[in-house]
This record gives sequence, structure tokens and C-alpha cells, in this order.
Amino acid sequence: MKLKEYVQYDAIALSSLVSHNEVSAQELADVAMLGIEKLNPTINAIVESYQPAPDQLKLTSYLTPLSGVPTLLKDTPIAKGIRAEYGSPLMKEYVASQDSHIWHQLKKSGVVNLGRTHSSEFGIAAATESQAFGITRNPWDLNLSTAGSSGGAAAAVAAGFVPFAHATDGGGAIRTPAAYCGLVGLKPSRGRVSCAPGSASGYNGLYCPFVITRSIRDCSLLLDIVNGPVIGDYYQMPKPHQLFSDAQLNPLKPLRIALTTHSWSPSPSDQAMIDGTKRSAKLCEQLGHHVEYATPSFNYEEFLTAQKIIWSVHIYDNIQRITHAFDSTPSLENLQTGTFALYEYGRQISGAQFVHSMSVYEQISRQIASFFEQYDILLTPTTTTLPTPVGTFNPNEEGLTMPGVFKQLESVETFTALFNCAGNPAISLPLQMSDCGLPIGSQFIAGFGKDDLLLQLSAQLEQQVNWQQRTPKHHVSHCD
Repeated sequence: MKLKEYVQYDAIALSSLVSHNEVSAQELADVAMLGIEKLNPTINAIVESYQPAPDQLKLTSYLTPLSGVPTLLKDTPIAKGIRAEYGSPLMKEYVASQDSHIWHQLKKSGVVNLGRTHSSEFGIAAATESQAFGITRNPWDLNLSTAGSSGGAAAAVAAGFVPFAHATDGGGAIRTPAAYCGLVGLKPSRGRVSCAPGSASGYNGLYCPFVITRSIRDCSLLLDIVNGPVIGDYYQMPKPHQLFSDAQLNPLKPLRIALTTHSWSPSPSDQAMIDGTKRSAKLCEQLGHHVEYATPSFNYEEFLTAQKIIWSVHIYDNIQRITHAFDSTPSLENLQTGTFALYEYGRQISGAQFVHSMSVYEQISRQIASFFEQYDILLTPTTTTLPTPVGTFNPNEEGLTMPGVFKQLESVETFTALFNCAGNPAISLPLQMSDCGLPIGSQFIAGFGKDDLLLQLSAQLEQQVNWQQRTPKHHVSHCD
């Protein structure tokens, strides 16, 4: 199989080829590795790649839904026996001691892991630029960022290395890299995908593991594969009565869609993002949906203050546990300035401050839930800007403080982090392109637990906009 042929298939189509003996799992791994070898030195999406062991390929079952499909895992503790350094010298040579639940489910589906993708240090920064592994560059333009923290995963999928890649989202880290790289990025509802066994709640429900894909049907099938609670999960959502793969094919009644283009933060939305989101709204109207301007009511400053406290406390806790395991001391020698600033700020937070911040989030969650009593869907830009130049947000800037870290994040996560707080499912779709040829992500949010409705609408929009046919300038199909 040639690279030009390989990239024409999504994960489901590749699995079908394996199941019908038209190609072997080894051949898929070989062609994917060829693309990685040729292009990864240019974009730096993958920090470590490896040929799968022969016994792993032999275990691939023709009866599993994703037989032999190559994928990549984010550089986090997810797979037993594999290094997981989270883009940080502090975690150098760390090896995960157990499989996460999501990787256990993906392995059972027949996928084959070929390596780990670059992550911003501890998943914090607005750009995938780390002291440990350098800069991940956007396949659409090497001078541009992939956002963070799952920027390596997004760059790898956009470049055609694999049809989907594992990613995580605690404030937009699936959706914003997907938007910058012209891909599908779904953050499922809180409790839909377990964080087990490492956490029972995932940053008090803010954090969610999932994937970045090119197609909606891959996204739906992968949610079928990994969704469902694990015993002991603090937030639990039972498996739905109907598969997401089937639900996305159901006829869709006209929806009530609220449109917001005005930024909730002091960072204004660029005109390109406003115009692109309005075009997406127009497309929804052409499909028979009712669209009107409306925005959730909440106090952004209170939200941001609570976010700073909650995130910093969790960063402090993570780093403390790691340093105990490594018998090391956090410092500016082994952490970027932004990470160290959050660590130090989190160390000083009292229990009362943390509890109050969580109560602020709970109040805002109720306000968002009330908004979705009036509307089926909210449409926003995914980010306030087009992909920014590399170096715009320097996570290792000298003297960077906690407020400075969140100021860097502001333009990237203004529209996304709210739904980590509220727990709603939210998806970024690459519906539009800018006049300068860059992808524009449109974010669609549904009421809590209505992941199926979100996927139905996404599938309907995908039929109108064939984004899978778009390829960035730096793509493995050009490497044959």
C-alpha cells in the first residue's frame, strides 16, 4: 500500500481492508511508519515511535471493530510499560505501571500503537512547545502553532500519520488543536469516558480522555468503544441504549441553535473567526435548523478566578506525587516557568479557597444547564483567532507568572473551558477555511449527556462539507 492510498481511508475503512484480507496489520504499520519517518522530523508531532512487536500484530483479531488500525498515544501515563513524560524533564524516563481504561478498551478493539505524541508540559500551555521536546509545527504552515496540549496528536492526524490519535481535554486541549489543524475534536460529556484507574474524577470532572479524528463515523465508533463507567468512578454515565455509531445516522429534526460570536473574555474574536462561525450558522439554517443570537449568562471573571485555583491545585498535586515517586524536587531546572508558577500558586491555596472555587463552578454549571433548557445546540468559534505563529505563547518565558499563564491561554480557550466546567459535550468541526487557506474550527455544544445529538448534527454537517478531502501543505500523501 502506498501512502497516497493509505491516507484516503479513515479508521473504519482501514479495518475493513484488514478484515477482508486486502491488507495486513503489518502492512498498515509499515506504511504508517514510513510516513512518520519521512515527515515527523519536519513537524515534530511524535516524540517516540516504535515498530509494534510481532505478537501485538498477531493478536489483532479480524472480528474486532478496528482490526490492525495504526494509532498514537499522547505522552501521558496511559499504557503499561511505555514511557510517559508529559513533555517535562521532571518526568524523564517515567514508565507507566498500568494500562488506563481507555487504552485497555482501544487495545481490545484491535488498534496498534506506533508511538507517543508531543504534549505541552503537564498539559498546561496554549502551545505544544516544551523544554523537553521542542516545538510541534502545524502541517498547514510550519510557522504556525498546533495549540495545546494535544498538539502532537492533532499534527500527527492532520499530516496523515494515523486516522486518529489519543488526546485529552481539561480546558479545550482536544478541541483547540483539532481546530488549528482542521480536524474533528470531541470532548464527551463528563463521566462518559472513565479516567480509571489513575483518577476517580479527572480533575474534579474537568478532564476527559478521548481522541482526535478526521471523520465523524470514526469519532462515533471510538466513543462506542471507550464509553461507560468503571467501578469507583466519581462521575458515572451509563452506556446509552443505542450505539453512537447508529445514533449519528438517525434522521434529525429541526434544532434550536443559539449563535455566539462575541468573546466571553477580554480577548476579542478575530473577524475571520466571526465570519467563519456565521457561515457555519448559515449552513445550519440551510439544513432546516433555527438559528438565533443568544449567549449563556455567567460571570467570566468569577469563572476565571475559580479556574486558576482549581487548575493550579491539581497541577501542584500532580507534581507532588511525581516528585515523591522520583525522589526529586520541583524547580526551574526541571519545569518550565509557567508550570512552576502554577505549582507554586497551587501550593499556597487553602482548602477553603478550593471548595469555594468548586462552588462557583457548580453555580455556573446550573446556569449553563438552564441555557440548554431553551436551546438544543450552542454554536461558537472554537478559538478567538486563527492558528498563531509559533513562539506567540512562550510557556518558558522568563518571569512568567500564574496570571501570565492564563493570559496566554485566554485567546485559545475562551470558548472551550466553560464546558469542562459544565460537563457538556462539545465538538470542534473543520467546517470553514479562511481567506488565507487556514482551517477554522466551529464549536458545537449540546445539553449535558446529549453526545448522540451532537454527533447526529455533526454527521449531517459532514455530508455538506467534505473536509476529509482537504490536505495541509505538509502531508504524507506528498511523500511517496
